[in-house]
Amino acid sequence: MKTEYYVGNVKIKPNLVLAPMAGVTD
Repeated sequence: MKTEYYVGNVKIKPNLVLAPMAGVTD
């Protein structure tokens, strides 16, 4: 998934391999 979630002022890119729930901070 290349879906980008914005939490506050932080862009999070979910990674199905590393962190499907927490996501990866870009």
